[in-house]
Amino acid sequence: MSTDLIRSQQAAGFRRLRFCPELEPGYRAVRAASVRDRARLVSAAGLVIFAIFALLDLATLPPALATATVTIRGLVTCPVIALVWWLSFRPWPGDIAFERLYTLAYLVGGLSVVAIIACARVQAVSLPYEGMLLMLMFGYFAMGLPFVAASVASALIIAAYLVVELATGLALAEVLVNLFFVLTANTIGMVGAWLSEYRHRAHFLDQQLVQLLHQSAREESARKSHLITVASHDLRQPLNVIGLNLTHLAGAELAPDQLGLVRRLQGTVGHFQRLLGTVLDISRINEGMVRADNQDVE
Repeated sequence: MSTDLIRSQQAAGFRRLRFCPELEPGYRAVRAASVRDRARLVSAAGLVIFAIFALLDLATLPPALATATVTIRGLVTCPVIALVWWLSFRPWPGDIAFERLYTLAYLVGGLSVVAIIACARVQAVSLPYEGMLLMLMFGYFAMGLPFVAASVASALIIAAYLVVELATGLALAEVLVNLFFVLTANTIGMVGAWLSEYRHRAHFLDQQLVQLLHQSAREESARKSHLITVASHDLRQPLNVIGLNLTHLAGAELAPDQLGLVRRLQGTVGHFQRLLGTVLDISRINEGMVRADNQDVE
């Protein structure tokens, strides 16, 4: 992965929600890891919601229907959600496999709602389809599933709902009205899921680019510090030799004009040595070899 590759992908765009082969695996790994983190809170909330619905079923539905709906929630939906919550804290399965399991849990939850509607239709109880709408919105927005996975799972749930409504003898006109609202909610969810994944992918590219630029800057700084250190060390050796020779000359019997020239040369060499010492101090500070000792003064 390089900055040129990321900038090329940003310029080309990703309206189909897919990167080039060099970037797509990395994005999927990051996305799957974020799904695992999100699943912990979402699955816990899902358990609470389905438990509340079970209590409402017992309080508002006929006993026979309530028994069926609570059985579906208690033996199918809640155990699947609880399994997802438990696995979200475990190292196995891996992030990619967990993301698929997470999508499967959404599909099972949606089909369980369809099964509850089917039980109500069989027992001639008017049970609204709002649970379908809630499930679709939960899958698209709260769960944060990838666009393709959420769309496919939602399509299967809606297809199952349509089959149940037709198989249980609901009037075609009423089926079409219900289907219109369900498909409208699904369309809204698909648009929201597409926008969410698009923003997530754009953020991924920006994050990777910033990390690469930071890494490049650190490496460049390290190379400069190393160059300064080596160059300073190599320059101090000949200056030390020159300084020793000038000291030897200063002790010899020289004419006044020659001695003055030697003194000026000694001053110049000393100035260069102090400059190199300062450069070495800067490189030591950059490498963390020298630390400030702060003290309060009047």
